[in-house]
Amino acid sequence: MATNLRYHHRIEARGNAEVETSEGLLFNGHLIDISKTGVSIACDRQVLEGLLPPSVTPHPSPRNRVPVVLHFVLAQKTQPSKPAPMATECNIIYARRTSRDIFQLGLEFHNLNAHQAHMLDHYLSTTSAG
Repeated sequence: MATNLRYHHRIEARGNAEVETSEGLLFNGHLIDISKTGVSIACDRQVLEGLLPPSVTPHPSPRNRVPVVLHFVLAQKTQPSKPAPMATECNIIYARRTSRDIFQLGLEFHNLNAHQAHMLDHYLSTTSAG
């Protein structure tokens, strides 16, 4: 994605997320919110340092993206028995501390396919509707 369009309405999201590095390592986090262009996840220090080792500089930003694959499930409100698993390429574009040992990562979707974009649009429209 050429620009950061995270100005789209964010919807609170709950659930587990796995972030896969380019080396194939998996790290666990929790969804915070989701929009048309990305997600925020919460993680602990160990996960943060696994994804973004302290020796790596500069830190992630919209100009210094860290590529990962995000695995999560969209729990469809209209069909709760049919969760929609997603695995999509993302870029970590920010990391910030929210408490002593909890961090928030901002991930921007990259290369959503047509099916994933449709599932995401459906999830956002049905979740924000009430």
